[in-house]
Amino acid sequence: MHLGFRMTTKETDASSVGIDCPQCGKHFPDARARDLRQMLFLFYVVPVFYQAPTLVECPCGASLVSQLRARDLAGLDANSAMRYLSVRIPPVLMTLVLGGIVVCLVPVIGTVWLGVAYWWSRRYSGWIRGLALVLFILSLLPTGIVFFGGAKF
Repeated sequence: MHLGFRMTTKETDASSVGIDCPQCGKHFPDARARDLRQMLFLFYVVPVFYQAPTLVECPCGASLVSQLRARDLAGLDANSAMRYLSVRIPPVLMTLVLGGIVVCLVPVIGTVWLGVAYWWSRRYSGWIRGLALVLFILSLLPTGIVFFGGAKF
């Protein structure tokens, strides 16, 4: 049986917002806030998932998620707007780090997997970076046992 899926994304509103970017630390008076409407369809016609995020894109390339709609965010100054914004962690990075919880015990593969996860998470702060670092350090133990376990000094 073949399952067909289709995802649509429509921009419903866009506004210019002033922010102090948490990624680069600079003030940008013209960051772009976009209200999106995303739907996932099963068999290309049956809606099964609906999401309406508001994303703010900084000119430095950072993607922020807003708790407010774009129009409401545009009416705020940069300091007030920052209370409603958080850095958006890519779903692939989150999957890579959380999958590393299982893979960290596999010698070599776990170390490579979590090395990539930590390298990618280095530009983010918070729990994702900390968890990637801890898991990478834990993955070094099985790899070290494989390579140096049989060696006699």
